[in-house]
Amino acid sequence: MPPQTVRCHPHLVIGNGLDLSHFSSLHDLELVGAPRLEAATFTTSLELQAYPRSPTLRRALGAGRSPIQARFTASGGSLAIASFRSPLRFDALFTGRANAEGHCETQTLLFFYSSRPLYVWRSLLLVYTLLRNDRRMLDGLRFAPDWSESDESLRAFADMVDRLDTW
Repeated sequence: MPPQTVRCHPHLVIGNGLDLSHFSSLHDLELVGAPRLEAATFTTSLELQAYPRSPTLRRALGAGRSPIQARFTASGGSLAIASFRSPLRFDALFTGRANAEGHCETQTLLFFYSSRPLYVWRSLLLVYTLLRNDRRMLDGLRFAPDWSESDESLRAFADMVDRLDTW
């Protein structure tokens, strides 16, 4: 995808996939079961399953019978990968670095496991559906860590990034 500048701190862009509460309100996804969080020295991962609430989007993505299964992993403060495993299988790699204004210069790379047109179209539809609302919310967002109970994964990410300063 083309490089972009998002008018917020890079850590907000990279950690966005760990923000559990925004999947329902911003992406209109209904979580299935409890998400799984894994926090390590240099990575923070969140694994989840969800259905789109929109029946049209659910059919278009092929998520009628099985939920979207994804794992989002932030590595350090400037790299993240979203691995989608069902009903579509592809990966999205996100990079982010601060520019002179303190905003995020970001690049997204998509890796598909098939070149079939319907498969690629459905994968791109899912990426577009997720990223369009994220971009609108992230532009101009200022971070003030006031953690809520649902922010466990974001707190783990912030702790991991803070530990990087001590290495």
